[in-house]
Amino acid sequence: MPVGSSTRTMLVGGRTRSFRMYRPTGLRAPAALVVMLHGGGGSARGAETRYGRDPVAARSGFLVAYPDGVGRRPPLPGPSTPPSPAAPTAARWS
Repeated sequence: MPVGSSTRTMLVGGRTRSFRMYRPTGLRAPAALVVMLHGGGGSARGAETRYGRDPVAARSGFLVAYPDGVGRRPPLPGPSTPPSPAAPTAARWS
């Protein structure tokens, strides 16, 4: 698996699934894997860009997978602000 961000695929139940994977430089095995799920209407690339977990993974030494959904729906109308990665317990969804 390459260092940094990459787009990967795997076959699950006869269906090809895509996901983004982030591997920090210097990661040692065994390493934890965090799976970040996006909301309906989102994407793997959008979750990786917005949620700010790659820098946390680089500092803490874990892998991050951002799977793409299946059967997407359009985004809900209105503003939506993801919580801050620095203070997830203090943030609120709008």
